[in-house]
Amino acid sequence: MSQSPSADSRPALRIFLSCVSSEFGEHRRHLKADLSLPDVAVHEQADFVEGGGTLIDKLDRYIQKCDAVTHVVGSRYDLTTDEHG
Repeated sequence: MSQSPSADSRPALRIFLSCVSSEFGEHRRHLKADLSLPDVAVHEQADFVEGGGTLIDKLDRYIQKCDAVTHVVGSRYDLTTDEHG
């Protein structure tokens, strides 16, 4: 008989979902809900906004540990940097 994972154990599978919120946000929410199972951790960028450190560092650390990354490419983008100051 298999045991269910404890609350503090590592999930069997880690997934990161990436897509532009203004274009695919609703689809991402549905996909996250569909993929979220007891031993599957599904995260998106919004899950990493709180706490110390830069967002890019948090995402980098999480994605390195992921078993899968799903990135949906569309025609929009959310964030740009101003290179001209």
